[in-house]
Amino acid sequence: MVSVTASDLSTSPAFDRNRVAHIDGLRAIAVLAVVAFHSGVPGIPGGFVGVDIFFVISGYLIINHIVQELAGGKFSFAQFYARRALRLLPPLFLTIFAAAAAAPLLLASPYEWEWLAQSAVTASLFVSNFYFLGKQGYFDVDAFEKPLLHTWSLSVEEQFYLAVPLLLFACFHFAARSKTNVYRVLAAAALLVFAVSLIGCIIQTTPGRRNYAFYMMHWRAWEFAAGGVIGFLQNGILTRIKPGIANAMGFAGLALVTASISLIDETNSFPGYLPLFPVLGTVLVIAAGFAAPGTLAARLISFRSFTFIGLVSYSWYLWHWPMISLARIAQYGDPSLARDLTMAALSFGLAVVTYYLVELPARRIRERTDLVQTGKRIVARGIAASIGLAVFCGATGGFAYWWLLRDPALSTSSEAMVAASVCPPAVCNEVKGSRGMLIGDSHADRIEDAFVHQTKKLGIAVKQSRNYFGDSALTTEENTAFAVLFYRWNFSTWKYAPLEPRLAGLIQRGVKRILLIGPVPEFRYKGANCFLRAQRYGDDPDRCALPRADLEARRLPAVTELKRLAEKYPGVRFVDPFPLFCDDKTCRPHQNGVLLHKDTNHLTVPYGGDWLYYHFKEDFWWAFGGNATPATTTTK
Repeated sequence: MVSVTASDLSTSPAFDRNRVAHIDGLRAIAVLAVVAFHSGVPGIPGGFVGVDIFFVISGYLIINHIVQELAGGKFSFAQFYARRALRLLPPLFLTIFAAAAAAPLLLASPYEWEWLAQSAVTASLFVSNFYFLGKQGYFDVDAFEKPLLHTWSLSVEEQFYLAVPLLLFACFHFAARSKTNVYRVLAAAALLVFAVSLIGCIIQTTPGRRNYAFYMMHWRAWEFAAGGVIGFLQNGILTRIKPGIANAMGFAGLALVTASISLIDETNSFPGYLPLFPVLGTVLVIAAGFAAPGTLAARLISFRSFTFIGLVSYSWYLWHWPMISLARIAQYGDPSLARDLTMAALSFGLAVVTYYLVELPARRIRERTDLVQTGKRIVARGIAASIGLAVFCGATGGFAYWWLLRDPALSTSSEAMVAASVCPPAVCNEVKGSRGMLIGDSHADRIEDAFVHQTKKLGIAVKQSRNYFGDSALTTEENTAFAVLFYRWNFSTWKYAPLEPRLAGLIQRGVKRILLIGPVPEFRYKGANCFLRAQRYGDDPDRCALPRADLEARRLPAVTELKRLAEKYPGVRFVDPFPLFCDDKTCRPHQNGVLLHKDTNHLTVPYGGDWLYYHFKEDFWWAFGGNATPATTTTK
C-alpha cells in the first residue's frame, strides 16, 4: 500500500463538495439493478449485488473521509455521527412511517401486521439484519411479505459506521504510541479485516441454513475494506497508471459488474466468494476513474441523466421495495411485472421529491452547522427519534395484531368440539396409566394442544417426538402402547428416509397401535391472509381455494405409501383428513367462515387442530386403547 500524507488526502477531489460523476454513475447501476431485480425484470437474476456495489462505495467514502480528518487532527466522533444521522435518518424514517401509515389500507391479516411491526421496530433501531436473520428457516414468509426487508443493508451500513471510526481511531492511537508509520498500521488492519472477513463470509455461507454471511456486518466488512483501500492508492499508484491501462481497468470493472448482475442468481450459494466479482468490478471502475478521469468507462456512466439517478439512489432504494411489497400483498401476492414496474416508477418519483424536500435540506444543515459544537445534540435527537418511531410502530402494529385476531374467522371457539371429543368411560376405561407418543414435524404441533388436553383427561402419559426420519431413529420409552404420526407428507419426507423401517422399529419395541394421519391439503395462498383479504375486499372466498383434482395429484404418492403400510402391518391404521376440507370439486382452507389453515399447509391453533381431532376422535380412542369404531375415512 502506498503511503500518502494528510495534505495529499485533503486535496483529493473525492473529498470536496462536488459530486464524483462516475461514483454517482455506479450508484445508478447499483440501484437500477436492485429495483429491476425486485420488480422481476427478466435477465437480471443477480440484481441484488447492487447492495455489494453500495457497500464498496460506502467503504471508499467513509473510511477515507475519517482517515483524512484523523490525519489532520480534525476528527470528531460527535461530528461524524451527526453527519451520518442527518444523511440517513430523515429519508429512512419517512419511508418507515409511510409504510406504517399505508398498512391499515392494505394489510388484512394479523400476521401481516406482526411482520411489518417487528421489522419496522428493528429497522428504526438499525438492527433489522439480526431480525431477518433470526426469521430465516422453515417458517419464514416470502420476501414480498416483508415490506421493510431491504432495510437489512442499511442496518449493516449503520453498524459499519459505528465500528469503523473506533477501529481507525485505534490504528492512529497505536501508531502514535508505538511511533509506527500510521499508514503501515492502516494497511495491516485493512489486510487483516479483508482476509478474516472474506474467509468468514465464505465459511459462513451455508445453503439451507441461516445465512449469517449474508446478514452480518462483520462478514461483509471485507467489501467496505475493499472500497477503503482505493483512497490510499488515489494519489499514489493510481496517478502513475497510463490512460490505456486505466481504460482497460474501467472496462474490466464494468464487465465484472454487468456479468455479476446478469449471471449470479439466487440459486447460487450467496454470498460466499461470489461478491468478489461485483466488488472487484466496482473497485476497478472507481480506481480507473481517478487514474484517468477521461476514460471511456467513466464517461459511459457519467451522463447527467445517469448521475441524477445516482443522486436520488438512496431515497429510491428506500421507497421502491415497500411500494412493490405492499402492492403485491394487496393483490394476494400474485405476480405482475406491469404492476411492479409501475410501483418502481412511482417510487422513483417519490425519491425525487424526497431528495429535494428532505435530503437537500438535511445536507444544508450539515454544511452550515458547526457539528463539532452541536453534534451531540443532533445525535441525541436522532437516537430519541429512532426509539420514538420504534415505539410508535410497535404499539400500532401490536394493537392491529390484537384487534384482527378478534375476527370470528380466527377467534371462533372450539370448546364444543373439545367437549365432544372426550372419550366415554365405556370406551376408554382401561387406558389410564398407559403411555403414548405424538411423532411428527410442525404439522404434529398443530394437533398437540388437542392431543395433550384429551390424553391428560384420560391419565395417559404422552411424549412428543420431533423426528424427521433420517435425523435419528425413533425412540420409545418402556411400555409405550401407541404412537400417532402426523407429518407434512406432501413435502416428501418419507421419500428421503423410508417410513417402513421406522414403523417396523416401533412395532418391534412393543408399540401395539400406530395411527398414521394423512396429508392435509396445501394451498397456493396463505389461508388467513387470503381469506381475511377476500373478506375485506368483498371478493369470493373461493379465490383462496384450489381444485380438488390438483391437490389429489400432488398427495397421491404419499397417500399410496401410507395406505400400503396400513394394509401390511397389523396394528397400523391410516386416516385421511383430506375430505374434511374438500367437496367433490374444491378444497378450501376454511369451513363455514372459520379458518382451518393459518398458512398454505399448517392448521390453525387451536381451532384447526381441534377440528381434525374431533372428526377422528374415535380413531384416536382406538390408538389410546379404547374399543372404538373407526371413522369412515379410516383405512386399516
